[in-house]
Amino acid sequence: MAPPSATAPGESAPIAATPTVGSAGGPTLHGRLPPISLFFLLLGTVRQLVIPLVASAVAAPGVFSTWIFLLIVPAVLASLVRLWTFSFTLEGDELEIRHGLFTRTERNIPLQRIQNLDLVENPLHRFFGVAEVRL
Repeated sequence: MAPPSATAPGESAPIAATPTVGSAGGPTLHGRLPPISLFFLLLGTVRQLVIPLVASAVAAPGVFSTWIFLLIVPAVLASLVRLWTFSFTLEGDELEIRHGLFTRTERNIPLQRIQNLDLVENPLHRFFGVAEVRL
């Protein structure tokens, strides 16, 4: 079973991490989104698109396949980009989070500033051996 994973503030996908030795000789933890994150990202996107997809199926059944293409394909591409560009590093007393393709965002969060840490694990998370950590 894989170790529990983490997510960045505002993120909701599981992360896999691997420990290494940092430049100062102390432990460093580097992490990226594991491939199973694509499933959870797409699940969240489909959950948001249920109402527009049902409305388009009822309003114009013949155009439904076009709406699926126009809504789902960009969502899949955005999820893939998010999967490939998200990473974090935990070194010393600071958490560094990087994400974004065109606009690269880097957050440095001192561990002393973290006030709340929530571990979310639904049945699907347990099945795949991952968890969601919210800071």
